[in-house]
This record gives sequence, C-alpha cells and structure tokens, in this order.
Amino acid sequence: DSLLRSVLPEGWSIADRSGAGGFGSRGIIAAIWSNEQQPLIVAIYLTQTEASFDERNKAIAKIGREIFASYN
Repeated sequence: DSLLRSVLPEGWSIADRSGAGGFGSRGIIAAIWSNEQQPLIVAIYLTQTEASFDERNKAIAKIGREIFASYN
C-alpha cells in the first residue's frame, strides 16, 4: 500500500478507506492505534491538483509520516 500503511510505525494497526475522484481528488480516512497510544482518527483529502495519481499517493504518505512522527 502506498498511502498511510507504507509509513505506519512498527507495532501500530490501521483500519482505513481511500478513494479518488475528479479534479485530481484523492483521500483517505483511517483509525490508527497501538498498545501504548490512544486511537487516532486521520483524514487527508487532496483536490484541485494536476499531480499524477502516484504523486498524490506520495503526498498523502508524506503527510501521514509527519502525523505519525508527532504522535509516536
């Protein structure tokens, strides 16, 4: 998986749903948790972009990496 699962810290679990649509839209909503942390709900939505599908996936992964780094 090239979205949040690709950057999920070791030992964490995830339940997620992703989608894509017109106008370059790409999004994901996820619940993530570990034995040491309370669950976290993450929602990321990109739109109005001409970035490729792969570039949008990488952007979501990068945002997720930053979220996980600050939460971990």
